Amino acid sequence: MKKRLFLITAIGLLAIILTGILFFRDPHNYREIEDVPEPYVTCLKAYLSAMEHNPKDAFQYAYFPNDFYAEAFLNSNITFLEYQIKDHQRINDSLYEFTCTVKDSVRKDHSVEVYYFVGKIMDKYVFIGNAKFVPDELSMNLDIAQFSYTGEEYL
Repeated sequence: MKKRLFLITAIGLLAIILTGILFFRDPHNYREIEDVPEPYVTCLKAYLSAMEHNPKDAFQYAYFPNDFYAEAFLNSNITFLEYQIKDHQRINDSLYEFTCTVKDSVRKDHSVEVYYFVGKIMDKYVFIGNAKFVPDELSMNLDIAQFSYTGEEYL
């Protein structure tokens, strides 16, 4: 009888622990990014979170080099189904790169690795979705080739 009570208690405790882990886990794998100033991380997370809903919500956080890319983004209707921040690096005092994996509404069956940037332009923190879009004033130490895409998935 004591063994049975112990077994039931142990199983119940294990179920509570597993439920807590599943409930409180971070679905986006946000690790503490201690070596990046908070405004850069906040901007990135706000953009990623907004992209779960629609590009119009994310637009306010983004920088585009011209109206053509801005309009294309707004009209894309692509949303994020899943994303994770995998790595990051400081490019210079005003620019950080974040390597992420993203599963979007176009590529529903798999994730792709992407390079995202957050820069500080005129005291505003902005998301930059492509190394080629980084403005000249932020491009010191940026090796665009290092963050270029190859393959059929990237146009």
